[in-house]
Amino acid sequence: MKFVNPSASVHHITSSGNPLSGENPILPSRILGVGAHQDDLEFMCFNAISDGREAGGFSGVILTNGSGSTRNPEHEPLSPEKYSLVRNREQIKAANIGGYRQIIQLNHPSVDVKMANPKEAIQEMFEILTEMRPQIIYTHNPFDKHLSHIATLNVVVKAILEMPLIDRPKQLFGCEVWRGLDWLPSKFKLVWPIDDSGALRDQLTQCFPSQSGRSKNYAQAIKGRRQRNATFLDGYQKDQFQHAEYGIDLGVLIGEKPKSLASFCEEVLEEFQQEIRRGLSF
Repeated sequence: MKFVNPSASVHHITSSGNPLSGENPILPSRILGVGAHQDDLEFMCFNAISDGREAGGFSGVILTNGSGSTRNPEHEPLSPEKYSLVRNREQIKAANIGGYRQIIQLNHPSVDVKMANPKEAIQEMFEILTEMRPQIIYTHNPFDKHLSHIATLNVVVKAILEMPLIDRPKQLFGCEVWRGLDWLPSKFKLVWPIDDSGALRDQLTQCFPSQSGRSKNYAQAIKGRRQRNATFLDGYQKDQFQHAEYGIDLGVLIGEKPKSLASFCEEVLEEFQQEIRRGLSF
């Protein structure tokens, strides 16, 4: 397929190491992760990456060029274009290490994705989904506080709703990055233990030194969050696992009678309020 941005790319991970024929071919993939920035997938959905290695393949899509992110001091002098190239290369390294089927980087400026109706990004996502036919999608959750993450979720949902119902993914999950999901009422919270493949899990979060290190130690923070999730999941039982990711089921946004993002969020927040009120009703 042809992309809007000339710098956009598809990187395939093939057993032979040889490039595939065709202009940016999109391979079928059972599981798809969609992130706003390079490193989001590795930080939020290792569960999906691990599952994809075993069944049907994991592919990733990154919407923005990542040029506005916090930088390590040695990368501060770089122009936005050169820094974006660094981040693209880091993402490809992670895809190679993780054994992804493909990583697609659309390289939109964040401001373009955060528009009220980012038509070009939605159209690209629709074309990718039509060609790839993923059954399961992991992306950002609607309670994330990073506006580019919310905008990415918006693009994903709108692109899915453009598809015929029979062709839509069967499942859509929201994951945590810039706001944890530990507060979610139990009826909405998904828990994914990720104790297996510990070495790979840590390798992937360390693939992004351009912004993770002296300025912000994201790799250590993500590891701590996953350990915290496992320990603080239940105060009345022994830990069943040591590392876990939290998520929320967003399937109601893409079904035959889809709910709006706003109404779904109101439903979750109302349940949260009721849970708090029940706890205070001594």
